[in-house]
Amino acid sequence: MDETTFKLFPLQLIHRSGYELAASRERDSLVSPEMIIALRCGEGRLDDELYLKSNVFVLGFIMLECACLQPSLECYERDTLDILDKVIRERLEMCRQFYS
Repeated sequence: MDETTFKLFPLQLIHRSGYELAASRERDSLVSPEMIIALRCGEGRLDDELYLKSNVFVLGFIMLECACLQPSLECYERDTLDILDKVIRERLEMCRQFYS
């Protein structure tokens, strides 16, 4: 990319969902706790309702990322896909102090 263009989101997401990318381990993706459970169980296809719920969860992570200017992927343990509550709490507290 040159300096006159910018990237809104990874092109891989046009063809595949974040869940599929996380399952294949091709790319780190933001996924909800329900999707983490599905990944651990090896489920290949998820119902639409779960995708919608996950979108709301991921939107919250994106808003947190915008508010504290730190990547949301750091809120996950990459190997186990555990969500790191301590990191999320620290970021929320940072936002409270900055924006209050």
